[in-house]
Amino acid sequence: VADALSRHDADHDTTVGDSEGAALCIRLGPSFALFADIRQATAAAPDALLLQQRLAAGDLERPWRLADGLLLHGRHIFVPEHDDLCH
Repeated sequence: VADALSRHDADHDTTVGDSEGAALCIRLGPSFALFADIRQATAAAPDALLLQQRLAAGDLERPWRLADGLLLHGRHIFVPEHDDLCH
């Protein structure tokens, strides 16, 4: 049974031309500079400092933890409301 993936358009040009051997590389994911910015904000932002105080006092339990300057909730990184980090 023919489907949309197996059909060829009559007007479709299948020649490769100048793009033969060309590669496209797209970087998906946060940069290490972003993590450095989040660490700096975690050390200074009021909402992050409050969470750190609550964590030290024992008010916050697992899955909250502080690791390598980042506040973590399970496998998620807490991003403080500082500058434009959330975007």
